[in-house]
Amino acid sequence: MNFFLQDPRVSLLMNKNTIPDVRADVKTILNKLVQKNNSYKHLDEDHAIYAKLPFDVHRHCLLVTYPVITIDSRVHTGLQVLVKEYQCKQSNMISITSFSTPDEIKHICELYP
Repeated sequence: MNFFLQDPRVSLLMNKNTIPDVRADVKTILNKLVQKNNSYKHLDEDHAIYAKLPFDVHRHCLLVTYPVITIDSRVHTGLQVLVKEYQCKQSNMISITSFSTPDEIKHICELYP
């Protein structure tokens, strides 16, 4: 099963077995890079650019992964495509993220209870 969304802002950083000081330094740097004011200029319309899913995907349990969820994230588009176009049940989907804002988690939970 493949599902791709266009989003040039996504990246993944993984540190394995790092000492606490290194983790703290990485967190400090990321907090400087990703500001909370959401004043980003890249505001392209969300859209799925490729979806190749089995015809019976609505019968399966789905694990939806997205590394970073912010207020304007593409995860909404992915969930909308699965729910509206493929008739997937929300109760059969689990979403996992590495980083998110509390407001966005609340927003997603309101949209997809």
